[in-house]
Amino acid sequence: MKKTIPILVLGLLCLSAAISQVSAGTANWQSINIAQQLNNALLGKALWYPKFAQPDACSVTSIVPTTVSGSCNNNNTPTNYADDYFLVNVAVAFAEAPTTGTFDLKKGTTVLASVPVASLGVSPYTFQNVHMPVAATGYTLTASFSALTCGANLNNYTPGASCCLISNIAIVANSTTACNNNGTTSATDDFYTVSVQVTYSQIPTTGSLSLAGSGTNAALFNSLNTPAPSVMASSLSGSTYVFTGVKFPAGVSPVACTAAFSEIPSCARTL
Repeated sequence: MKKTIPILVLGLLCLSAAISQVSAGTANWQSINIAQQLNNALLGKALWYPKFAQPDACSVTSIVPTTVSGSCNNNNTPTNYADDYFLVNVAVAFAEAPTTGTFDLKKGTTVLASVPVASLGVSPYTFQNVHMPVAATGYTLTASFSALTCGANLNNYTPGASCCLISNIAIVANSTTACNNNGTTSATDDFYTVSVQVTYSQIPTTGSLSLAGSGTNAALFNSLNTPAPSVMASSLSGSTYVFTGVKFPAGVSPVACTAAFSEIPSCARTL
């Protein structure tokens, strides 16, 4: 009995400390159960104690993005559309968060936002003003805890397309004509004509949509197409416009042309 008393006191102290942790909101279920088992073994369940069960497993139950601003941000790089983004708030609901590590929002392996779990508070947690990458097609968002294999995915999420209004420029199939000698015997001014289709997501209210030479042989393209192929924005409709009879120099490579709206010259696509 003399040896039992110190162990009994230790068990009571463990249980008392565990109950205090519950009151303070810092309980660890493993330590509580150990204290329960110790007193149970020594006292034959004579001592009353509250029943503490292992909590449910960590879970992330929903990911809800809300666009803060409908305007695309070009990230101060107007000619680089790969780094465009939208500001988005993302509310993530969770249960039984771990006590260490971080809560992360990812696109693939790229961490878009992260918060220490100590700063989470109650569920749901909202990641504010996330720079959400633009995309023409959907991608997967993942919310997960770094300390546990615990997370969820939101598939096929698309915040919006890039800031550029022009999404594509292409030569219309089977539109290329035979070589034209331009009425001279010199091969340097020979050309062929094609139809060029421009696809856009939005039409500016003013200005025009035009084609211009680009790259090494821009001057040659522009000299063949004077005045430059152009159409007033006010006359556009739908999502495509086809320029016909566009002249490309024959026997010269490379030759490129760029489509752009005059009101947004940085928004351009090159063929």
